[in-house]
Amino acid sequence: MCGILVQHGDEPFHHKQLEALRRRGPDAVGYWINRDIALAHARLSILGLDERGTEPIENDTHVLAYNGEIYNYLDVNRQLESASIHPRWSGDTETLLQAWSTWGDKSLESLEGFWAFVVYDKRAKILTCAIPLASSHYTTYTKTIRFWQHRRLLVCSL
Repeated sequence: MCGILVQHGDEPFHHKQLEALRRRGPDAVGYWINRDIALAHARLSILGLDERGTEPIENDTHVLAYNGEIYNYLDVNRQLESASIHPRWSGDTETLLQAWSTWGDKSLESLEGFWAFVVYDKRAKILTCAIPLASSHYTTYTKTIRFWQHRRLLVCSL
């Protein structure tokens, strides 16, 4: 399993946070930090085994840190290509990033698999977390967080 760490503001991560995160994904740790939010991702490599699979990944509008597997990502890729969106590589992480950037939370309706992710909208400055309800073990620490149910998902937004 991969690990995802989110922190509000541009403070650096504490080394103990990163040590704990590294146990979740021993293959690589990636970071994305701006003045509003910091994301870290510890990777357990399963698909996309080269360095392109290091997360968080970003495009012009969003940053994504993801854990899981989307079984039908090739089908979603075909839907994106029919909408003239061409993912840079064929992994499920890139597919999820492009689907979210194109369809927003409506992209959740077409995903099959198991996953949890955080996606940050760089323009609107909105962080969204999506956690399937079957995965009820999670921790949040934030001053303002809103939760809502979307079919079988627990979605939160800061």
